[in-house]
Amino acid sequence: MKKQIILLAVLGILVFACVLSAGCTSKDAGISGTWELTGQSENATYSYTNGTLVFKEDGTGFMNYTHEADIRVTTPFIWTQVNETTYHCAFRYIVYLTENETALTVGGDPSGFSGSGFIGTWTLDESMVLDDGTFDAEFIFEKNGTGSFAWYFQNGTLESKYPLLWEWDKTYGYYVYYYPDDAYTAEFTIRSDGTGIAVYHETYQETYTRTTQQK
Repeated sequence: MKKQIILLAVLGILVFACVLSAGCTSKDAGISGTWELTGQSENATYSYTNGTLVFKEDGTGFMNYTHEADIRVTTPFIWTQVNETTYHCAFRYIVYLTENETALTVGGDPSGFSGSGFIGTWTLDESMVLDDGTFDAEFIFEKNGTGSFAWYFQNGTLESKYPLLWEWDKTYGYYVYYYPDDAYTAEFTIRSDGTGIAVYHETYQETYTRTTQQK
């Protein structure tokens, strides 16, 4: 799991459970608009700058930020209203394919995977050196909307494997996926002074100020 989190930090910060279905999506004008990142707690898992959260009235949104490696990342999410001031955000990962569908990247990360068509197996082009060794990685996308992500030792032995679900985003025209067993989510609350606070995994926090509001 540790290496999965490390890779996802590189690929783009990462989805969600029942909120995938249209029936789970709430619409509320109170949260809509653009919120600018103003601070992160010291225990934040990821460090980034120029962060914004964009909440759209249709229950969708985007997190935009610059990763510490100066990589620009866009991560979509679906939001639902929890109570009068709190909203649940469930994030997904964007899959970028070349036109001939032989090269794949995720989010804004330059690390590439090679394959032949989206449905099938994708292997990491260059082995990744982590704090406990050097590893290869593999995505598998099945026709039925399921798949997996796996880490392998360099001798080909499976180190870990994580199931995923994927779908085609008709609005924006790309594939997205998420890990149902390890969803990346946040609770966003509008405070009494009008600022916002996002709490991830009930652990670390980010603060935001609204810069624009949809009408």
